[in-house]
Amino acid sequence: MSEIYIHYGNLQDSIDRSKKVRTQISGYVEEIKKRITTPISNLSGSDSVGYASTASSLAWQKINALNDKASRFSAYESSISGLISTAKSKDKNVSSQMETIAGLYIEKRTWYQKVGDWAYNTFCVDLANNWEWTRDFADAAKWIQDKVDNSIEIIKDWFKYGDGKYILNIVTAIGSVCVAIAAIIAIPFTGGATIPVVIGAIATVVSSVIVVVNANAKIEANMKALSLSGNVFDDNDGDPGAARYYGNIDKLSEKWNRTDMGGKEANDFYKVAGKVVDTTKVVADTTSFACNIANSVGAVRDYRFKNPDQHIKGYDFSLKNIKHNIRGEFGFYLTKPGFKLKNPLKTIDTLSDVKDTYDYFKGQSEKVENIWESEGIKKTAPSSDPFGDLESAWNDIKSPFKTYNKYKPLMQ
Repeated sequence: MSEIYIHYGNLQDSIDRSKKVRTQISGYVEEIKKRITTPISNLSGSDSVGYASTASSLAWQKINALNDKASRFSAYESSISGLISTAKSKDKNVSSQMETIAGLYIEKRTWYQKVGDWAYNTFCVDLANNWEWTRDFADAAKWIQDKVDNSIEIIKDWFKYGDGKYILNIVTAIGSVCVAIAAIIAIPFTGGATIPVVIGAIATVVSSVIVVVNANAKIEANMKALSLSGNVFDDNDGDPGAARYYGNIDKLSEKWNRTDMGGKEANDFYKVAGKVVDTTKVVADTTSFACNIANSVGAVRDYRFKNPDQHIKGYDFSLKNIKHNIRGEFGFYLTKPGFKLKNPLKTIDTLSDVKDTYDYFKGQSEKVENIWESEGIKKTAPSSDPFGDLESAWNDIKSPFKTYNKYKPLMQ
């Protein structure tokens, strides 16, 4: 399959240059007539030798040759103009058919999308191709953009496939340590903390400590990978195979599995210990999640206060209290004669937090399944995804008002 690229601006420039040449030819012809043929025809007396007639004949031969060239330029202009007209007609026809087909699958564009299309077509297409200097400017901008994009791709590839990935692994490990420390600092160590809060805090501390330990193992392994890789900006020196071996270590159990601990018994012991650490983290994360859910839906709060979490009066897992907390978390409050949206932004933030929590908990479940699978424990998959309705709800969220109208029956 072949393709053709037609640049209307260049074709129009060619026509304009052809017209300019024809104008110059016409001026040249008029100059010959003015200086040669007309003066010769006005000579008086006889031309016995024939010099005048010969000069006039040669001048007219030149005029005819120039007129012939001018005719060819004129024919060229007509052909190019016809090509432009035909190409534009085909373009318009194809565009119309594509819009018709796209309209069967794509929703009709809104007015602001049409404004964006008009602005792009006017300034980035028509105006950019209207004059030679605008084309040069657009080509220069495109060249700069290509250079920048290529440079960005080179940097991304270096971090993804080159020695830069070891540096990135170290940075992400340090970041995870900072997050873990921040999670511990955020724990409310108060004397009046309830049982779910205390259990959740303990689980958070355990999980955070394991995160720090895993990050330390990851940093040590990637530091070793950097030392084995040689020059970080040269991917072909050093020992890339050994560097990748250590660079793939992302937690303590992986480090123990890839290290000879001094014999089969020691290796087996550390292998089991690594699985214990991984399982402990999954259990701690799950416990922390469950305690947060229990604290969110089961605590008896008074939402008349600015910070209702500071006014918890025990726990009640009845449907009435759960609805009460859901309404409060979603930014609703009870007024006469019914519900009123108090804070739409809080609704969106809460839904986002719920979705993020779902994704995280689902990931933790997959980790548990992987551990069970490695131990040869069979697990019967559930008949359906218990969180499917949550994903469906998240995909339906277009605005807090739509969400409220859809889930209002559940709040009553």
